[in-house]
Amino acid sequence: MAPDIGWFTVSVSTRANTAAQAEELNNKAMSSVVTAFMNAGIAEKDIKTTDMSLSPIYQDSNEVGKMPVLVGF
Repeated sequence: MAPDIGWFTVSVSTRANTAAQAEELNNKAMSSVVTAFMNAGIAEKDIKTTDMSLSPIYQDSNEVGKMPVLVGF
């Protein structure tokens, strides 16, 4: 029997000053990936997101006793 299903894991990673900006950049990047799959003949109904994460990026403070500083997402 010929295979009729394939699995792909695709990730995009962006960095921005705010969580909203990072999410917007990720959405734009992933939209391009989805469009490429659809242009290759994969139906939109067969494409789905299974995970999304957004994490803060901290930089250690140069001053003793100071908390790390949020520098982006």
